[in-house]
Amino acid sequence: MRARWNCERRARLAFAGIYGAGFIGDMFLVTDLGSQVVLTVNADEDAVLMRLMPLQIVADPAGGFRLDAGRRYVI
Repeated sequence: MRARWNCERRARLAFAGIYGAGFIGDMFLVTDLGSQVVLTVNADEDAVLMRLMPLQIVADPAGGFRLDAGRRYVI
């Protein structure tokens, strides 16, 4: 799946392997098994979201898609 990122990103080439991902403050991080940061993206919060889901990919009202985790999301 290809995703469109509407924000500044810093990413290394990701190879097959084990990765971890999560929100820390207002950032979304992806790290490899050695805790090296692979991807850092700004995250935001949706205060009007009614039905919270643990993790889902939904259509963004502005166009494209976004990754939601509760009220936090990455475009």
